[in-house]
Amino acid sequence: MEHRSKDVLPPRLLGASRVFEQWRSQRKTRRRLPDHLWSLAGELARLYGVSITAKTLHLGYSTLKAKSLRGTEKNAKAQLNATATEFLELRPTGLPMPVECTIECQQPNGCRIQVHLKGSTWPDLSELCEQLWDTGQ
Repeated sequence: MEHRSKDVLPPRLLGASRVFEQWRSQRKTRRRLPDHLWSLAGELARLYGVSITAKTLHLGYSTLKAKSLRGTEKNAKAQLNATATEFLELRPTGLPMPVECTIECQQPNGCRIQVHLKGSTWPDLSELCEQLWDTGQ
């Protein structure tokens, strides 16, 4: 496998490397990376891959992979929540489409009814069935 030099790295990855180096140089003791740097690293890992991002930014591969996956889960949940809360009303245009169906009913004593409906409006099916089965009892 060929070793990549810093000359062939994407400009955004090189810029982030400088930001990380600057942040580290301003600290006398080791400290945790702030959230905004982890967010940047996670975004770059999703764009360019976890391995090359971890090497360039001097981060642990496993930690970066977990952080970058967490970012995608959050984005997916946010998108799902955004689409789940939206309501889209579809209104029919022009004339209603004609519909057609056949309904068959059978009583325990063997009596059967078959109703064929065709048209653009539907009757109240429960009322229709009650009227057809009504034997006056």
